Amino acid sequence: MQVVVAKKFLNPQDRVLIVDGDLPAAAGYVKAHFAPGNRVLCFEEELPLYQGCAPLAYGREDNVESLSAGLFASACVKGVQSQKICATVKHYCANNQETNRYTNNSQVSERAMREIYLRGFEICVKEADPWTIMSSYNRINGQHTSESYELLTEITRNEWGFKGMVTTDWWTRGEHYKELLAGNDLKMATGYPERLLAAVEAGVLTREEMEVCVKRILGVILWLD
Repeated sequence: MQVVVAKKFLNPQDRVLIVDGDLPAAAGYVKAHFAPGNRVLCFEEELPLYQGCAPLAYGREDNVESLSAGLFASACVKGVQSQKICATVKHYCANNQETNRYTNNSQVSERAMREIYLRGFEICVKEADPWTIMSSYNRINGQHTSESYELLTEITRNEWGFKGMVTTDWWTRGEHYKELLAGNDLKMATGYPERLLAAVEAGVLTREEMEVCVKRILGVILWLD
């Protein structure tokens, strides 16, 4: 597959990454592309992109370039989804370190969350309409991102208008029923149906609440088909 190069955006209205039309064939049979990784980034004028739209090594981290990250991620999502491939924006959010990434607790103020860590995702959701978002491993102020109703429902869906599906990262350590209640629709790489049934029997989860998540998952599948 050819390398796709994204150049500096010269026209604010011209922000669509051109993706190789042979992407599905080159990558096998692809229905979902887990990219771009929308960290807080400062991109160089040109970046080589491989296998669709993942910025090489996530680019260079910088805590002030959330605007660049959001615009670049939007271009990636538009380009990939134009080929009828679902783009997954990740990792949501404040997951900017690899050390202890499964157990890290990011202590972030409301202002920093809004102006830095959420801003890139907000731009991408509003501008590119991605069909999936992947929650991250880490906690934010003590709570797993995959269990955060405020993050996944109040902000992402109610404020930004996100209409797609939220998936966990692989083998996340959040409690499955709490993730469903937060608006995290799919648990990867596998779920725990016995825990969901136990939660239903305990009265902390209802069938109707599970059906909301199922409906969003099916919505993505129907969009792809």
